[in-house]
Amino acid sequence: MKKIFLILLVSIIYNCNTFPKQLEKPSSKDSSILAVSINMKAQIGPQILSPTKVFFILLNEKDDLTKGTNYIASNYAEDDIAYLIDAKPGRYVVAAAEYDKASVKTGGKYSEFEFFNKEAISATEIKVKPGEFSFMGIISLQNKVESLKSIQANGDDAQKHYSKLLNDFAKEYTGLIIDNIQNSSLNNASNTASDRDAAIRKSKENLKETGWLSILK
Repeated sequence: MKKIFLILLVSIIYNCNTFPKQLEKPSSKDSSILAVSINMKAQIGPQILSPTKVFFILLNEKDDLTKGTNYIASNYAEDDIAYLIDAKPGRYVVAAAEYDKASVKTGGKYSEFEFFNKEAISATEIKVKPGEFSFMGIISLQNKVESLKSIQANGDDAQKHYSKLLNDFAKEYTGLIIDNIQNSSLNNASNTASDRDAAIRKSKENLKETGWLSILK
């Protein structure tokens, strides 16, 4: 568990918009890519936001969607798609996402965390097969700002579990409390053949200088 959290700590500290050099080539013939497109309407104005980081959960075959413990953060994001490059085969969902926001008061940036309700998590469930590109689809969310205390009181079982899990990690390894939180529910989910084809086209452009093009099909 500590190893998982240390990996997660590195992913939280460092931005994943730069492609990691160590992942430029598949590590084996079974290496896979997991991808998802998440969009959220800004609370003020017409802007549609995409996360800088997505938190996947690798579930055991019989795990309840609301009780996973294996957080794995995306390691690349580009063109409205978040990726887990070199994903292990297995059953995955998305439980949370991180957004970079600009502070009106200071002009600086801060991170805001969005925890999915069970319905939204269920819409992302997918089984990643060896040596393939797996696309979870386009997930549209609606949300409201919460504090950690209120999401623990008012969120569903999934939001309570995953917000506590990530916050406990943050306190143990960084001394920080995650309190810029959004309570997110599903607005729409789409994963048609056209959606997948569009994701593959974007990914071929995003990953054109890497050794992953052969599985983008």
